[in-house]
Amino acid sequence: LAAVREFTARYPKSAPLLENQTAALTAHVSRFAVGEIRFEGAWMSKRELTGILDARKRESDASERVEVEKRVQEASQRDKGLVLHDGKWKTKQAVEQFPPEATTELSEAIEPLWNGDLQAAKFAVKNLTDLASRQTGAPKVRTERLMLAVRNLFAAEARLTQRTIARAGDTLEAAKHEQNAKMWLIPNGFGSVSENAARESREKAREVRQNSADQLALCKRELIDQLRETEVVIGDFHKLQEHRVVLILAEAVRAVSTRHFTADEFRSGFPEKSLASIRERIIRDRDSAPAP
Repeated sequence: LAAVREFTARYPKSAPLLENQTAALTAHVSRFAVGEIRFEGAWMSKRELTGILDARKRESDASERVEVEKRVQEASQRDKGLVLHDGKWKTKQAVEQFPPEATTELSEAIEPLWNGDLQAAKFAVKNLTDLASRQTGAPKVRTERLMLAVRNLFAAEARLTQRTIARAGDTLEAAKHEQNAKMWLIPNGFGSVSENAARESREKAREVRQNSADQLALCKRELIDQLRETEVVIGDFHKLQEHRVVLILAEAVRAVSTRHFTADEFRSGFPEKSLASIRERIIRDRDSAPAP
């Protein structure tokens, strides 16, 4: 404020231009002078600020106590030999007897993925995001990991699809450069040709084609990486006995890979035999279910 006042005193014509800034600074300094504090965009007394900070500390301490109690309770359940399955603590025997085709929160959230397309993936990601917002601890971590796997897989496929479409335009552009190269070699009115220009046009055509092929190959590698990462996630959920999640993800991997790769380019590393019988039961139950 002192610097602004000194400036306007030295250059009087600047005063009208700085009037708003001067008024704002004056008000700011006046409130600060009487002991008020600006905190998160609002003016308040030191006592009010102390009250806010104390309240936040109490909330933080309470949240920390809840989290500690939760971890102690989880440790106690594990000491009893129980395991967390679908949000509930169960004996290992109960988990092993859990019907492979039974629906869980996670499998219900990714149910749209049976269709195996981008729109279905968007629904699944939204469902998983909503589910994670209601969870804490390990269940939340599992849900978020599943959500990221689905999102990353179909995002990689979308990029490859866009690149494949763009390649048609690249082919047309390269063809135009080659046509220009031919035109440069046609004698003009003076009977001369331009071999340098023709060579440049051919080089541009080669660069366009090479760049297009490189970008397509990069998108393919990214999609294969995501397919492999999704299979890692499938393996993790298979260990958790989340059979429907495993099958739905496996079907999504198969749908995506079939759309873009031959059997030689991508071969699933997850054992098909371990899924076949469960798949039959789930599909049979799904197809025989009454229409809503």
